[in-house]
Amino acid sequence: MSAPKILIGMLGKWKIARTSLLATAIAFISACEEKQPAPAIPSPTPSFPREAPPERVSKKSPEAILQTLHRASQEMALDGFQFDKPQLGWPVDCRSTTTSDYLRLLMENGYLGADDLTLFSEVEIANLSDADPAESPFAKIHQGKKNFFIRKDGAVVSELPQTAPSPRDPAWLPR
Repeated sequence: MSAPKILIGMLGKWKIARTSLLATAIAFISACEEKQPAPAIPSPTPSFPREAPPERVSKKSPEAILQTLHRASQEMALDGFQFDKPQLGWPVDCRSTTTSDYLRLLMENGYLGADDLTLFSEVEIANLSDADPAESPFAKIHQGKKNFFIRKDGAVVSELPQTAPSPRDPAWLPR
């Protein structure tokens, strides 16, 4: 046999041996690696009813009070829709006849804390439903010489614009 043929034969065997050695090394390293546990997958749907009420209202400003009330009302309305619970929603949807009934409903379902109800004692809530437009006033509070309003879309205003009345001008629920 000639030298080049012997050299080619040796190189071929060496490539096979090198490949086997490399595959063995990779398999050994993979077996020695610490396996990390799979990350916990969060539940795709939130629990209902809520387990704990939200944090207390830290500010007593009329804007903070109205925004807290609006957030709680909107979350309750969304949960009522998502979980097909007609007793949760905007005041008309859940058949609240007074402001205190609606606030009690928010508290009983965990959207407001019981300690915060005193902050909402001066709030008046409009008799709104899910069908009312976003610009409709949802709640108001009188502080000092000013009235503060929050609309259904979450905007806080100190005066309602003097425009033509909406198709359904909401009535304010009695306290």
